[in-house]
Amino acid sequence: MSSNAKERWWSFPLEILKWGLVVWLLWPLQNALSERVSFTRIAFGILLLVLFTGKLLYDTLLDPLLTGRRRESKLDWVTVIVVVLLLALVVALTALFVVAYVTQRMQLGLAE
Repeated sequence: MSSNAKERWWSFPLEILKWGLVVWLLWPLQNALSERVSFTRIAFGILLLVLFTGKLLYDTLLDPLLTGRRRESKLDWVTVIVVVLLLALVVALTALFVVAYVTQRMQLGLAE
């Protein structure tokens, strides 16, 4: 097995593991309004999500332009669109949770 084939073999499970870590770190967001969640865990998950998506966008869009290697693949563009949509979804959900949390705290403050 060549060195390039070994890199390709390990790259797929590594990608699955790192995105699985992001999902695991962000999973408590689903219960954020009903129970206490770890802010540190969620912040670390958001940080990794931003870093991984930034690297993916760089590898897909900017690196081919800077190195002169052009890959006109429809799969690359589908990947970029999906990543941008998922990142927009996470940002929108995070903003929604912040607004809901602030609203809930304001209502509790007014009730006391």
